[in-house]
Amino acid sequence: MNEKTKVARLTSTYFLMGFILGLFLVAAAYAIQFMTASGEVFEGSLWDMVKSFHRVNPVLFLMDNIPLILAIAGAIIGRKQREKMEYLIELQELLRERDRQLRSIRFRYAKILEKTDECLFITTREGEVLDINKAGIDLLRIEALFGTIPSSKEELLTLLNERPNIAETVYADRKDRSLLFSKLQEDKVVSNYPLRLKRFDGEVFDALVTVSVEMSNEGRSLIFGRIIDLSIVKRAEVLLKKTNAELEKKNRELMDAFTKLQVLKIQRERESQELSRKNAELKRLNRLLAEMAITDGLTGLYNHRHFMGYLKREWERSRRSGRSFCVLMVDIDYFKAFNDKWGHQVGDRALVTIAKTIKSQTREYDIVSRYGGEEFALILPETDLNTCYTVAQRIRKAVEQRTILIKNREAKDCLTVSVGVTFFLPKEEDTRTFEQVLQDADVALYLAKNRGRNRVELYRRDILSETAKVIPIPGINSEE
Repeated sequence: MNEKTKVARLTSTYFLMGFILGLFLVAAAYAIQFMTASGEVFEGSLWDMVKSFHRVNPVLFLMDNIPLILAIAGAIIGRKQREKMEYLIELQELLRERDRQLRSIRFRYAKILEKTDECLFITTREGEVLDINKAGIDLLRIEALFGTIPSSKEELLTLLNERPNIAETVYADRKDRSLLFSKLQEDKVVSNYPLRLKRFDGEVFDALVTVSVEMSNEGRSLIFGRIIDLSIVKRAEVLLKKTNAELEKKNRELMDAFTKLQVLKIQRERESQELSRKNAELKRLNRLLAEMAITDGLTGLYNHRHFMGYLKREWERSRRSGRSFCVLMVDIDYFKAFNDKWGHQVGDRALVTIAKTIKSQTREYDIVSRYGGEEFALILPETDLNTCYTVAQRIRKAVEQRTILIKNREAKDCLTVSVGVTFFLPKEEDTRTFEQVLQDADVALYLAKNRGRNRVELYRRDILSETAKVIPIPGINSEE
């Protein structure tokens, strides 16, 4: 049973004790009354005897209330006693809690004191050292006094305080201590006061000292202080200046390197632009070379080699798809006489004019080439015989109507063309090679020349004849 439970039962305990005491007193009073009346003879019940006692001694009537009165008095006394006990218990708990808080504060204070990098100390006004942290021991080099640092803080403080005026020996000039305490007496707190102090190994150093005065519970004046070693700050400043100088040097080097890098970048960009320009020029020249490889230099039409390659591909495609194509051979009539009359320069101009005229009468995907000299060759893919004939006649008429300007437009002349046409249709069991197809177109051109020029002739090798006789294709009138 704990103390709080016992205290809580004090009221009922005192109540019971008062009631029992009252009963005892009543019993005693009745016993005395009975003893004084022992010579009398009592008749009747016990209650009759009590009533007779009351008549003889009225005080006994009042005594009957004594147990209740004493019980109430005991309860009141027990309640007061309980309140006092509860107050004492609360006070004890408060003291224990304050003691725990004090120990915790002391523990935290000791941790802070030991872990801080600054020298912290506590002394009395008379100079007795009460505490100093490890940073202060290292700063003042206390080991120089004893050779080694004692294992416990208490032993160290005892050894320090055995030396007379130990607190005064840290001042390079003892007058500074008097000045500091005079200022401290006026202000109670002195912050960052510059002093020259001396370590216990004799080295003098500049420091900033902060001190304050506090009164202890015993009424003693305690000096709380902090020492900042300015020599460390000065070394840090020197190191910082040196570091800044090195950083500035590195920055200059980086800026120089960055400038060089920018120059190189500009050079690389210029070189890249130049390379891009040269690549573009190379691509243009390659395209030009590719065009020159497949085009005629005078007329701009495809040349003979490209025409032959395309004819072979078209013949193979036609055989696979079963679709027809036509081949036209176009030759300028009497071109040698035109050259002899007007000269080769005018002849070249006439070739260019006729080439443009032929090209203008064809589709975009038709192949128009200069086959050689004044002769042109055309391939019309997926074209039937009637359409091919119509295109050939359109070309002939367009050339006939085109005027060739002579000698700076002071004279003009006209030329005509003869056209030979053939077609290839695999569906009709056409077994000719592409060379034979071209030969048939050439034969058709030969016939147009022999039949009067400025005309169109259509011919195809007789694929049903065993002798492969060349005959005109019937059913189409080549006359205009």
